[in-house]
Amino acid sequence: MRIGQLSKCSGLSRDTIRFYEKIGLLPQAVRSENGYRDYPEALAGQLKLLNHAKELGFDLKEIRAIAKLFLSKSLSVKQMNGFLREKNKEIDEKITRLKSFKKEIAAALDGKCRLKDEVFK
Repeated sequence: MRIGQLSKCSGLSRDTIRFYEKIGLLPQAVRSENGYRDYPEALAGQLKLLNHAKELGFDLKEIRAIAKLFLSKSLSVKQMNGFLREKNKEIDEKITRLKSFKKEIAAALDGKCRLKDEVFK
């Protein structure tokens, strides 16, 4: 399968696919005689999985670690649960920070900016 077809099947851009290949998230594509990259069809599913992990908030470093274990068939349920628990904790912390930011913005909109007197002296 050529990169254009893989892009359509996976929903990822050609540039993203090339980037993932470059940084080692994907195996190097086999080159045909005319120099075009030739990807196995199964790669579309792997790309969808990588993209879903990204949507869940995993960064490329985390995705690389998970993908390495997954592709070597050594990712255990316990390990995956550990990754998910850690991400869940990070999301909870981010929600807490965002709620705090929202309160601060609402207070500023009500004329109760806590930094107003310090900044505008």
